Amino acid sequence: MKIVFLTPRFFPDIGGVEKHCFELSKRFVELGHKVTVVTAKSNVKQRDFEVVENIIVKRFSYHRVKFFGLLMIWFKLLGLNKLFRQADIIHIHDVVIWYLPLRVFLLNKKIYATFHGWEGKYPIPFVNILLKKFSRVLAYKVICIGSFIEKYYGVSADKVIYGGVDLRKFKVGKKVEGCLVYLGRLEKDTGLLKFLAWYKKNKSKYPNLLFCGDGSLKDLCQNYGKVLGFVDPLPYLKSAELCVPGGYLSALEALSCGCKLKLFWHNPVKKDYWLLSPFYSFQFSQKNLRAFLQGSDWSNIAKIYLKLWQKS
Repeated sequence: MKIVFLTPRFFPDIGGVEKHCFELSKRFVELGHKVTVVTAKSNVKQRDFEVVENIIVKRFSYHRVKFFGLLMIWFKLLGLNKLFRQADIIHIHDVVIWYLPLRVFLLNKKIYATFHGWEGKYPIPFVNILLKKFSRVLAYKVICIGSFIEKYYGVSADKVIYGGVDLRKFKVGKKVEGCLVYLGRLEKDTGLLKFLAWYKKNKSKYPNLLFCGDGSLKDLCQNYGKVLGFVDPLPYLKSAELCVPGGYLSALEALSCGCKLKLFWHNPVKKDYWLLSPFYSFQFSQKNLRAFLQGSDWSNIAKIYLKLWQKS
C-alpha cells in the first residue's frame, strides 16, 4: 500500500506525536508498504525532501502567523495533491484542518485521523473543542490516544490506544535503591509542580533524582536533581526504582523497564488523562501488565492501524 501520514512534526524532532509517527512508519516499511510523511519544518536547516530509514519525508515551511499561516499550509498541500490522490491510505495526526482544501477536491478519498493528547490549556478553549469535533466529522475513522479525549472534546473514537513501546529495546534492569527518574517535558501542564511539592517531603526515600527532559522549568528542577535534557532514557530507567512520567509514552517505557509509577496532575483534564487510563491502576498493581505491554508493542499498534484501514 501507499501510505501517507500528515503530521505537524516528525523525526528528528522530539515529542510524542513525532515518535508515534516515526515508529509506525518504520513498522509499515518493514511490512513492505511505501510510507510518505508530509510535515512542517521546525527549523530552516531541515530539508524539503529526504529518506529516513526508507521512509520518504516531504517537509514544507510556513509563517507562524494566525490564519495567514494556515492559508500558506493549504497552498503548500494543494501543491502535493498528486501524492494524496495516488495514496491508498491518508492518515492525519491531529492537524485534520490542514487537509481541508484537499478534502474538498478529493471527496472520494476517505481520510483517517489520530487525536493525540491535548493542548495544555485549562479550561480547554471552546475553539479547540470545536476544531476537534469538526475534524471528527471530516475523518472516516478515528484513533484517540487516551479515553479522556472522548470525554473532554465530545468526539467518538473507533479505537482508543495509549501509544506504543519497542519491547525489543526496553528491558528490565538491575535497580538502584533510591533512584527516581522524571521522564517528560519540564512544563506546568505535565503536573511537574505537584511532583516537586511531593518530592520535598519524600527526598530522603529517593535521594537520586534525575530529570530526562527539558522545558521552561529547567532551572527550577536543577534545585532538586540533575537535569539531563532530552536524552535516551533507557539506561536511566533500567536502574530507576520509580518513574514519574509526563505522558503515556514515558509511562510505557518506564513500565517496560520494570519501574514503578507515580502519577501527578494539576487540573481535571490531566487528572482524567491518568485516571481513565490503565496506568493509574498499574501504579498500585502489576496485574495484567505483561499483556498490556505486549499489546502496546509498536508492531501490535501497527496491526491496530491496519485493521482499522482494512475495515473500510
